[in-house]
Amino acid sequence: MYKRIFVIVLDSLGAGYAPDQDIYDDIGAHTILNISKHHKLTIPNLCKLG
Repeated sequence: MYKRIFVIVLDSLGAGYAPDQDIYDDIGAHTILNISKHHKLTIPNLCKLG
């Protein structure tokens, strides 16, 4: 039995643009790319998920 379970919600962590990006004035949005330009990301488990 697990003593702890962690849930990380990434619902607003964009990984690319959406087809309707122009409707929401969100052209070129890519949150992960923008973060990685300023900080070194080490996210092997997230990468394994796709």
